[in-house]
Amino acid sequence: MQSVILSATFYGGIATISFAGVLADRYGPKLIVIALTFDYIIVTLLTPILAQHSYYAFFVSRVIMGIGEGFMFPCLASIVGKWFAPAEKSTVAALYTSGNQIAASTTSLISSYLCTTSFGWPSIFYLYGAVGCVWVVFFYLIVSNSPANNRFISDKERAYLAEHVHHSKVKSSGAAPWRSILTSRPLIAAVLCAFTYNTQASLFHAFLPTFLKEELMLPLHMNGFYSMTPFITQLISKNILGVFADYLKRNKIVGHTQCAKIFQSIGSFGSAFLLIAIATIPSCENPYIALPLLALYGEYLESLQILTLSTLRPLLYFRSPPSVTRPFSIRHRGARHVCTSYHGDAGVVMLTGCYAHARVPSTL
Repeated sequence: MQSVILSATFYGGIATISFAGVLADRYGPKLIVIALTFDYIIVTLLTPILAQHSYYAFFVSRVIMGIGEGFMFPCLASIVGKWFAPAEKSTVAALYTSGNQIAASTTSLISSYLCTTSFGWPSIFYLYGAVGCVWVVFFYLIVSNSPANNRFISDKERAYLAEHVHHSKVKSSGAAPWRSILTSRPLIAAVLCAFTYNTQASLFHAFLPTFLKEELMLPLHMNGFYSMTPFITQLISKNILGVFADYLKRNKIVGHTQCAKIFQSIGSFGSAFLLIAIATIPSCENPYIALPLLALYGEYLESLQILTLSTLRPLLYFRSPPSVTRPFSIRHRGARHVCTSYHGDAGVVMLTGCYAHARVPSTL
């Protein structure tokens, strides 16, 4: 049952990702992001009630949340692609995904504290629902679909973006060349990189608190601190390395392909070794050893892996000359995210099954 609940948002997301880009083209990504945020808010506020009264209602609510989540990445990528020049791709990919680490690190600490209060775990969902209400107001007032209709930037900045950000006209009719797209080697490389990273990230996000609690026997307040550590270090290092990657490419020290291969190799092999170390070296007798390993995992290796994805993501996420699917780019962001969502779902279900049926009792 736990694996089904953890996977519920993936099921909903897969159902909508395929046509999310089409709707973003037609109605504008800003409007859709606001609508799906209300989806998040409503489900979040109802979660304590549903979880206490009906497992099936709780499951359906998570699927509904996933339906909104399927729109998020294509829409945000559409907005971001109009605000940054091609030479800034690694920087912006690190920057606009920083919310993942900010959310993961702060919520780990806040949630563990709220669980110890008299309000209990339901207060977590009420707090985050309220934060969502505040966020959507600021998003509506500040964000625009493109620089051309934004009132907060200067004419100089608007002219710079108009000159350096190349937009293609999205085709409203005509069949996409799916055979060429699906056999494109750059596209396959991007999907495989995202596949391997997101499998690891999904398992890490879903089960790190459980590992710290049941295998390392950490108390609740320490669990929150340990859980937030890799996300804090990742947040800092990936933004620094994002700028560094763009510097290397802008000064022609390495090309886009070489940069991607270097970062991917270091990140993939390094993160694999570190995950093995985290699983085998710390124990309930020496849990403190896990802290530097988690920090290193976030600070150095996983950040490099994310930067590799940011190097390959322009093939799908940004409307710029190097894009291999430029005329149909928003739709293909959805297609790419479909491919990379299946493994995240499968990974969570797989590890939950292993944990439930082949787990060695902690008392041993």
